[in-house]
Amino acid sequence: MIKIDSELGPTDAVDIDLYFKKKYSDSGFYLFLSATKKEHQCTFLLQSSDDKLAKLYNICIKLHAGAYNILSLCQEQVRIMNRISETETDWITEPLWFVCHQMIQYCSTDTAQLENCGRLIHRSFNLCLNDRNPVLSSNRKSGSYSLANLEFIIYHKLKNRDMMKNLVKVLQSRNMDIIMDQPSNKEKNSIKVGHMVRYYYYLGEYYGCFESDFNKASTFLSIALLHCNFNYKTHIAKILVLLVPFVIVSRKMYPNEKVLTQLLSATGQYGEKLFKFIIQLVYCLKSGDIHGYDKFVSSNEVFLLKNGIYVAMCHIRELVFLKFFKTCTKMIGNNKTIVPLSSIAEVYGNYSQRKKKIRRLINMKSKKDTKIPIDITSLENKEMNENMDELECLLANLINKGFIKGYLSHSNRCIVLSKNDAFPHLSSSL
Repeated sequence: MIKIDSELGPTDAVDIDLYFKKKYSDSGFYLFLSATKKEHQCTFLLQSSDDKLAKLYNICIKLHAGAYNILSLCQEQVRIMNRISETETDWITEPLWFVCHQMIQYCSTDTAQLENCGRLIHRSFNLCLNDRNPVLSSNRKSGSYSLANLEFIIYHKLKNRDMMKNLVKVLQSRNMDIIMDQPSNKEKNSIKVGHMVRYYYYLGEYYGCFESDFNKASTFLSIALLHCNFNYKTHIAKILVLLVPFVIVSRKMYPNEKVLTQLLSATGQYGEKLFKFIIQLVYCLKSGDIHGYDKFVSSNEVFLLKNGIYVAMCHIRELVFLKFFKTCTKMIGNNKTIVPLSSIAEVYGNYSQRKKKIRRLINMKSKKDTKIPIDITSLENKEMNENMDELECLLANLINKGFIKGYLSHSNRCIVLSKNDAFPHLSSSL
């Protein structure tokens, strides 16, 4: 957000014509564009005969007077600014973003209002994106990044995934979804770091939460985290809640607890909850506590769905199961390469507890109806076979992905592991 300094005195006059003549903006110009009711007696002067500037001036004066129809005036202000921007250079991109952002702030959750605001902002976005000015120092294209952020905000409020997808397609067509490793001097000067952090965050969120492209999402979110101001703890927490699971899935890396403590310090209740969440996630990943992980996911289901990381957590379960399986093979001992699935199934399915449950249910049923014969052994064998079928599916996926070297023997109900490096090294700490 642009900070407006109230350094103007009550008798100061702001010459609006001067900004358009010299092609620049400052706190005085943003004060003129602001929709908040003015308590000072500052005078804004306009001598130009340009119809568009005259309309903009009249709208701003009405906003300063505290008009009741603020949203409609803000929308009209954006329309006029769009028309003015058609003939202006890159200096206009920040004021254009300012009025668009201001319009969103006064917009309610009404779908029709949001869609109307979205169309106006998309018009502003296209004005910047399609600027054909060959002089890079005057081209408005740099403003399309910040305006794309506002479109993402609108589409999130509308919960419209299709509109986000269409926006990303436009960005892809202009190669704007590529990380700028060495931006030009023009880009460095004109694209504010804050806008780029938000831009990369939204792209990372889109690719990770909607497209399940966790590798691409991790790249964007990593850049967003590296450039995010360390004092903006809330922003860091929002990036981490997506980045941590995406990096675990795509790069098999988990955060160091010490680094995590530094990043999430002084982030309030949300940061504390996130810290505990990540620590528990890393514990399950390192220990292979598959039953604990399932309970952990179940208890945090609402949080996972709300943040769009439920699918990523399902992928992480594979890695937790891999650690669980490695631990089980070590417990069997003797460096066996042939591992019977029955021995793993008993632990994986918590077989002893489920066996007791089956017996309890049978005893309860037999007391009610003693005439029906019940084969306990058959039921227990069925339970064991179901566990081994599930194990075979999980192990087949891990073998296919290269996490385990070996093959399954369905007829013998076992897995044959490679003698050399049956479990390639995958995970590491950041």
